[in-house]
Amino acid sequence: MKCKNCGHEIQQGDLFCENCGAKVEPELTRSSKNAQNKQSKGIDVKIIIIAVIALLVIGGGGFFVYQNFIANDKPEYTAQESEEDSKDSDSKSSKLKVSPDELEIEVGENQFLDCNQDDVTYKSKDRNIATVSDSGRVKGIKAGETEVTVTYGDQKVTCKVVVKEDATAALQNSEDYVFPNSNTQLLTEADLQGKTAEQLRIGRNEIYARHGRKFNDEALQNYFNSKSWYSGTVEADAFDEGVLNEIEKKNADFITSHENR
Repeated sequence: MKCKNCGHEIQQGDLFCENCGAKVEPELTRSSKNAQNKQSKGIDVKIIIIAVIALLVIGGGGFFVYQNFIANDKPEYTAQESEEDSKDSDSKSSKLKVSPDELEIEVGENQFLDCNQDDVTYKSKDRNIATVSDSGRVKGIKAGETEVTVTYGDQKVTCKVVVKEDATAALQNSEDYVFPNSNTQLLTEADLQGKTAEQLRIGRNEIYARHGRKFNDEALQNYFNSKSWYSGTVEADAFDEGVLNEIEKKNADFITSHENR
């Protein structure tokens, strides 16, 4: 072995160079250091490899847990929530709605009810005041108030119907008739109060005259001939009282009972 400082040959076991006095580093010490360095490097590599493997295992396990538990739970919850929302939406859309909720028409006028369902039924509480067709067409018969009930399954909605007398017709009728509404409204004691026997007789025959009946009484016939609304087309002996509606029949009997007093 030679001195690193001067190159002089050094004997084994010398601690210093005989020539220059430099300290001699034993071969064994250097070998041990090299071995330790190599061992240290080997341990570092193993640690790195183990760390990488651990990260892969942890990462893969986390992904597995997310994919199979967390991720799967979310769609299931969303689907359930969506199904409930759908049911709520269906429930809202199937709720029966009728428009308008209050209808005001005149006698003889027609107006349709608007409904958001197809398979519904309509029923008028008082057909003498207003009628309603299967298609929801409401017709005013006489002045008054009633209700139309719309049914859809177990759901029911009512619409208030107010029927008013046409103002123009009412004025014209009051001038041409003794009892302007005797064909649509039941007469009362107040309607007959103050009327003479002749007025009552004319008023009763107005009911028949509306349906075109002629009269054997010349004075009575001349009276109705003077009215613009009258058109005599049916001979007295050929007239059928079956053409009268229930209101007209009751009013005729009611007037007759007062004529005989």
